[in-house]
Amino acid sequence: MVTNANITRVNAAEINTMNLRLTKEDLADEDFLFSKNTTQKTMIEEEICEIEDEEFRYRNWKNAQVGIAIGGSGIGMWFAYKGLHVWERWMNEQEQKDIEEEIEMTGTYIDPGAGNVDASIDPITGKKIVIKENKDQKNENKDKKTKEDENEKE
Repeated sequence: MVTNANITRVNAAEINTMNLRLTKEDLADEDFLFSKNTTQKTMIEEEICEIEDEEFRYRNWKNAQVGIAIGGSGIGMWFAYKGLHVWERWMNEQEQKDIEEEIEMTGTYIDPGAGNVDASIDPITGKKIVIKENKDQKNENKDKKTKEDENEKE
């Protein structure tokens, strides 16, 4: 019978058959070659087999986790993209409604982003509407008003 006590400091490549008490007939006998004594795994081999089994079992779960993470991220980005487009479309519709409402109320629309708009044309009458007077125009208007006031007093 082969035991761990019979094997003393032997390299894996060099096995001394004399220490194992084996004969040539034992090496040719199938019953001996495939018996539990010769095919029995050591504790280290059993541990390695268990680790490999666990790795195999959890390999698919790890791959599934990676797939779920990547797929979930992709779906999340798609929903964010679509959601932001819907929100942008809604904002543009609201802005258009505000423009139409202002045109109905005042008859004209001036974009708030337009910085240097001094005048506009009234769409109904076609006359020029002064929105913002220049400093020169303000001074001229003051002069006209003072002259008109003087003429009225006389």
